[in-house]
Amino acid sequence: MSVLGLVMAVTLAGAPDCVSRGELQFVCGVEDAEDLAILPGGAWIVASGMGRDKPHGALHVVNVATKAWRRWYPDEPLAARPDLAAFPDCQAPPDPKRFWSQGLHLKITGPTSARLYVASHAEREAIEVFDVDTAGAEPAFTWRGCLRMPPGLAANSVAVTPGGAVLASVLFLPGRTMADNVERRPTGGVYRRAPGAAAFALVPGSELPGDNGLEATPDGEGFFVVAWGLQAVYRFDLDRPRAAPGVVALAFHPDNIHWDAEGRLIAAGMVADEPACGGPFRAVEGKVDLACHRGWAVAAIDPATLAVTPIASGPADPDFSNVSTGLVVGDELWLGSFRASRLAWRKLP
Repeated sequence: MSVLGLVMAVTLAGAPDCVSRGELQFVCGVEDAEDLAILPGGAWIVASGMGRDKPHGALHVVNVATKAWRRWYPDEPLAARPDLAAFPDCQAPPDPKRFWSQGLHLKITGPTSARLYVASHAEREAIEVFDVDTAGAEPAFTWRGCLRMPPGLAANSVAVTPGGAVLASVLFLPGRTMADNVERRPTGGVYRRAPGAAAFALVPGSELPGDNGLEATPDGEGFFVVAWGLQAVYRFDLDRPRAAPGVVALAFHPDNIHWDAEGRLIAAGMVADEPACGGPFRAVEGKVDLACHRGWAVAAIDPATLAVTPIASGPADPDFSNVSTGLVVGDELWLGSFRASRLAWRKLP
């Protein structure tokens, strides 16, 4: 990144309309960052970009220490080295003029290397895969291929099991709506693609109201998935998918979930009962208002006991609403939103 680019990024972070509010400080200009992932070494964050109301979205990198950032895709030339044996569905990177990114998953492959899986929406609905190298002054990315979603389905979140199976959550199956989600009717499901398989297949029993955030268990035996409409996180067994799942009830609508360095599952999302929005989400004539500004909450889930520990929360903010992910980085908590022009961070309580 050029010196000019760094200066522009830092200036944006400290611009007059980007001043801190309470305990939250902002990194402005990183738009619609629905999900976040921390790169090996802990110095850089990758942020997705849904590109709401724009021709395309983006992928961003953010320096944790300086808060400087840049858009690396689609703004910069992208190295490509397709691995058609592992990812046979695409021979070229996605069209940069029609690229949106949503859920992220990072699989560490070495002290300074990782593989980034991106739930993307472009000219194709697919999981795009990048290799990441953090050995240099800034992260370097190489596109390796993609795994296409089944026809008519869009991935919301993605996770990879220790054995290499790729999991993708689908928020809405054809014909299902946000009104169904709010009214607690099943809307989506979790799909699995084993190494070498030709396509994704539905995990039986995973159809929930609002299948959203997703993480595989470290032992490879199961996965956790958000049921947004139920304000809950479910734990499923991959060998016995129809067995009764474990259920973690939360006091907010969780969106994305991610493991932290202590082995806890971090869930973040919007306040359910927001007085300024007339209370809980509700469907009115088949539509749900997601634009009303709601407070946010982050909690840690113990994967063994399913006990919940609140981490932090905050009030509604007109410039930073629709919180969708929380990432613990050292002594800081980072927050992303699918409907904001900035990231937020604060010192952990």
